[in-house]
Amino acid sequence: MSKKELPKRVAIKYTVDFHEVPERVQLMMQELGGNFNSFANISSNISKNMKESLVDSITNIAQLMAMLDKAKIRLEDCSEILIGYAEILSDYIEANREEEAPVKKPAAKKKATKKKKKEEG
Repeated sequence: MSKKELPKRVAIKYTVDFHEVPERVQLMMQELGGNFNSFANISSNISKNMKESLVDSITNIAQLMAMLDKAKIRLEDCSEILIGYAEILSDYIEANREEEAPVKKPAAKKKATKKKKKEEG
């Protein structure tokens, strides 16, 4: 019997109030920004220490690649969340616009009349 491994990534689903969505995405992006500070530090260390330890440099490069993979996933998550938020907002605006717009009835057609020519006499 082979051992089952735990998945590396899992999706977490939870709900928030609609108006909180941009704030939650903002927090996710701030966290991502912090990760890029770490990315910059590791990258700087690689460039400084490459001649002393190639093995450490290779290990650190692998770590940077993993960080980029996670960053890409986070960006995709944020994008999907904001797209869903925008769609809901757009549907709401459109639905309310339709309710507010009065229905115009077509104007009654006027009968065309011919002008009589005055007889000269």
